[in-house]
Amino acid sequence: MVLVTDSKLSAVSGQLSAISFQQSAFSNQLSAISFQQSAFSFQLMRYAHATRTAIGSKPG
Repeated sequence: MVLVTDSKLSAVSGQLSAISFQQSAFSNQLSAISFQQSAFSFQLMRYAHATRTAIGSKPG
């Protein structure tokens, strides 16, 4: 009976470690998404600045 309980406990701890690994992979994906968003907003800022500069430099 003790052996059966031990095997169940090890299976549960294996599932828990798999879940925590999935969570860490998910948080890595979230940080990659936020990094992409910041890079995208930076590109938008550069584009908006270039557009304003081009409009402002036109004569008349």
